Formats: sequence, structure tokens, C-alpha cells
Amino acid sequence: MKLTSQIRKKKFQYFNLFAASLICSISLFAQTDSTYLDTKGNDFWLVFPPNFHNGKLQNFYYYDDSLYIFITAEKPTIGIIEYVDLSGRTFSQNFSIPDPTKIYTFSIFYNNFELLGYNDNSGILLNRNNSELITKQYFHITSDNEITVYAHNQAHTTSDACLVLPSDILGMDYFIMSYNSDGEIESFSNDLTENSTPSQFVILATEDSTIVTILPKNETQYNSKNTQVITLNKGEAYLVQAKITRANLKTDLTGSEVHSDKPVAVFAGHQRSALPNDSIYSNPSRDYLLEQMPPLISWGQNALLIQFVQPESVTKVKNDLYRILAANDNTELYINDVQKTILNKGEFYEGELTETCYVWASAPILVAQFKKTSNFSSQVSNFSSGDPFEMLISPVEHFINYYKVVNIQARQYSDSDIVYTQHYLTILAENLSLSTVKLDGNPVLPDSFKIIPASNYRYANVRVNDGVHTISCDSNIGVYVYGYGEANSYGYLGGMSMEPISLVGIKENEIDILIDNLLFPNYPNPASGMSKIKFSIAERGHVLLVIYDLLGNQRMIAINENMNPGIYEIDINTDKLEQGIYIYSLNTGRNAVSRLMIIRK
Repeated sequence: MKLTSQIRKKKFQYFNLFAASLICSISLFAQTDSTYLDTKGNDFWLVFPPNFHNGKLQNFYYYDDSLYIFITAEKPTIGIIEYVDLSGRTFSQNFSIPDPTKIYTFSIFYNNFELLGYNDNSGILLNRNNSELITKQYFHITSDNEITVYAHNQAHTTSDACLVLPSDILGMDYFIMSYNSDGEIESFSNDLTENSTPSQFVILATEDSTIVTILPKNETQYNSKNTQVITLNKGEAYLVQAKITRANLKTDLTGSEVHSDKPVAVFAGHQRSALPNDSIYSNPSRDYLLEQMPPLISWGQNALLIQFVQPESVTKVKNDLYRILAANDNTELYINDVQKTILNKGEFYEGELTETCYVWASAPILVAQFKKTSNFSSQVSNFSSGDPFEMLISPVEHFINYYKVVNIQARQYSDSDIVYTQHYLTILAENLSLSTVKLDGNPVLPDSFKIIPASNYRYANVRVNDGVHTISCDSNIGVYVYGYGEANSYGYLGGMSMEPISLVGIKENEIDILIDNLLFPNYPNPASGMSKIKFSIAERGHVLLVIYDLLGNQRMIAINENMNPGIYEIDINTDKLEQGIYIYSLNTGRNAVSRLMIIRK
């Protein structure tokens, strides 16, 4: 079924408005040795939000818990991990990856290196700790060649992992994708129990004097629903946790906004949640949720929801969930060609993940899949495989044709046992390219792929071992990564492009249409001497490409002529411009879009 012309027109209008307002949010500091914006890089900032550590109350588990950083590279690489504890002491660890087929694993006991929330597992919920206080707490990873970084917070039966985004793709505008707080009331006292755990997110500054504005969707523990404006220096983190009350046990920070004047990293999720947490059961299994939020500029309009392989012995009660979050008012949401709702800014649509779905929206959306609780039984000693995790999924527009991913592994019980026993990859490929899909250099049989309704894509769920895997295809594909252990789990996307996208749908037999005013980042940036600017126009007309300084003074006219539709790339000589930051703006008469350029001498 083709999109109607009316829907298509709205689709392009929404994107132009979105791009015009947000295009400058992309990070200014792209790595000069990289020609492609993606989830690989040379510089990463990371912070671990609070987890729930049973070992604080049960000494048997005390040393089971660790913070992990997993690093892979495409060629021999060296680097440094710098990190700070909660008392402000700085540490560093050199690392080396001489064999790119291997993983470098860094792990450290969590205590004093993970942020502390108002529930610190001590049984008391009144300790503020780091909740809504500026705290110097970070891990900073740098390398001589591009790497991919994964973070994993391992606690006894309470863990999750995420793909860490490099500094060159961080932005200044974010929305939070989280899950409902999990409050619990003591039956005999009517007070909240120590099992009450919040929805949460953390903002981490990568530069000094970063002004951050927080617009919470619901009440936070120490600032209610008030707008917060804070100033962070490099390496400072700010933890925001939802307020749980007897009247509102399920406070959710999903849809909260974070805006800053310099690039920041944002991590979100949940300290420990049953999922769904509306169960009538008294003691369901719970798990930590963790993902790094992508900046708003990288959102897309098309996504593919794929059912997870169910872990062995999982309960038949309840279902996995998905959420679709909107950044714009009046966002029309379609699932398998059926309009489900119209969302306003910060609103989300939630559904049960009981079928494979193609999702399309008239404006940019953020999509997440959530694994359900493994056991809703009150017998907590009866551990089943799997448990909740949060997985943000890549827009189809950001699919790439090659991935190098890690199915992680951790250890517990004094390193005697591995945590994860089942590992999976989900591969999504176009119908015409199935025969070219390879996993670790070997073809994936086309018969392994199943149909995704309303799209020209298919998917395959493949069981694999832990470790490094490569997935390739002649066309762009998507990859999701996840795994299960005893009452434990992890999940994250395999990677994605972060280049500007045309946001054209993926419908069968549909002709791609250029979008007016699509302006790509200049390269190199920072520039010295010559720099290339690439752009596209949709129809013949007058095109004006101008470079301005930050005071709004016109400094150079690069193009001032009538042009035919197409994609263009021009060389700009920056020798006559002083060192500093400039704005280059493309105007075709219908509207304008701008980006930032750094010039260094």
C-alpha cells in the first residue's frame, strides 16, 4: 500500500520544520579523522546511573557486582580509560587491542564508581546521595583509532547494557525514554518499602560551563515538576529520579526534555523494574534498564518492531512492550499501515509486542522495545531465564551495510559462573538483498528470514555465542543485540549511521524523493583551507548558500544562482576567514536550513 499524497506532503512539511529548528544541535566537534558520522569514534563519555545491589544487604552477593566497559576496534588500537570516583579521585587505565577479532574488557567493582540515588539499597529512602545534585562522576574513553564502546552494569540478577555514543555525534536537545517507577507499599505501615525504585536519567557534561535546562514530564524527587536550569563543567553529572509517593507509585519520566548550550551525553532507564509493572502479583522479578539517549537531530520516521526470541522457561504471563515517543505536536503514528493515534510533543504510544510491525510517523520519533519480567511468581528463588531490558532501535533511515557487534559476557559468584547463557542477533534486510547477508563471513540462509508486514523488509533471529560478530550485506541492514541469563538480560542496537537523512519511507515500489534543503555537515570540520559542503534540492529554483559569522555578518556567498534538482557538493576555500565558528545557510526560497562550521588556522 502506497502512502497517500496528503500524508506524504505532511511528512515533508514536518521534517522541514523539525530540521530548521534543530539542525544546529549536532555536535561541533566531529573527529577530523572520520568522514562518516556513526556510532564508532575516538572519544566517549560515560556515566552509570544507580542500579539495585542486593549485596548491600546480602553479603553473599556483595562482590558479584561490577561495572563493565567492552571495546572493539577495526584495526590494532591503543587508548586510555580515565575515570573518577564519588570522592573526586581520578584514575586511568591504558588499554590495547592488538587483535581486532578480540574484545577489550574493563571491569571495576561498582561501589564508589556508580551514582547513588535516593534508594541506595540500605532500606532507607530518605538519603539524597547524588539525586539532583551536581556530582563529578564519569568514565572518559579515548583511542588512536576508531572504536565501538559498550557499557554494562552487572548486579546480581539486575543488569543491563547499552551502546555508548561517541562525542562527535552528541547533541544539545534530548527527550527521555524510560519506564514507570516501581513503587511498593508496606502492608502493615502504609509506607514505601525499600523495593521502591524510580524511573531515572543522568546528564553528563563534556565541556565546561554547559548550561542545561530540564523540563520534567512528571514530578522528580527533589524539584517536583519545576523547570531546572543548572550549569555543569566537564565530567560533571546530574542524576534526575522520579518521585514515588503512596498516591503515585508509577511516576514516569518518559517524555522529559533536556536542552543544553553545548553537547552533553544523556543516559536513561530505571533503577530496577518489573515489566510491565501493573501486575497484581506481589513479588515479580525485576531488572535494571539502561540506554544512552540519541540526540533529537538523529531521530527518524520509520522503524521495525521485531518480537524477541523468548528465553527458555520464561513465564507465559504478560507480554513484551514497545514505546514510540514523539518530538513534535500533531505527529501521526501508523503501525502496519493503520493509523493508531496522533501524539503531541513528549507523548508516547505504548503497545504489547505480540507481532512484528512496521512503524511510520509523520514527524521524527524515538522507538524502544522492552523485554518483560521473566517470572511473576512470589517464589523469588525460582529464577527463570531472562528479565526486563530496554532496547532503543535504530530508524530504518540509519541502517548501514556492515556491523561489528559484541554479545557481552559477565561473571558472578567470584568469577566461577558466567551470567549469560543465551545470546541472539536480530538481522533486518530488504527482500532483494537477503542472499547477500553474511554473519561472521558466512551466508545467512534466505529461508531464515520472515516477513515484516507492510514493508519490503524481512528479519531473522539468530542464536550466537558471546563475543565479537560481524554482519554485512550489499544493502543497508539493521541489527539488534540481546541475551539472557538466570533472571538477567541485556539488549542494545548493533550500531547505526548518524548522517543527515532524507526521511523517505520504505514502502514497497515507492520512488525516493529528494527533500528540499537537505544540508550535510561540511568536511573536514574543523576546517583549515578547503572544506566540502554537500546539499540536495528538490526542484529547480534560485539557490543561495551563504556563510555568516556568529554576529550575523555575511562573510562569503558560495552559491547565488538558479539550479536544477539534484545532489551537489562544492569546495569552499576558508583561507580568507579568521579562526572561529561560522554558520553556513542554504536557502531555496521556500525555507532555509543552517549548520555550524569551525575554522582552525
